[in-house]
Amino acid sequence: MKYTSPLTQLTDQLTRKRKDLGISKKELAREAQTGEAIITRLERGNLNPSIRLLQSIARAMNTHFTINFQR
Repeated sequence: MKYTSPLTQLTDQLTRKRKDLGISKKELAREAQTGEAIITRLERGNLNPSIRLLQSIARAMNTHFTINFQR
């Protein structure tokens, strides 16, 4: 099985969810009270997001996120 970094998994899930909801990066940024550039950098994997930012994004998409530590 190929290793995929947690950041890559996160960015893939975030981008997929945003597109499934049919909202733009600009709309998501506005709802999450952050900048569009932050969303862009996050989706490209160029930003290590804080838990606070992830909470804001999850609320903006009317969902939640979980963190799992696995072996």
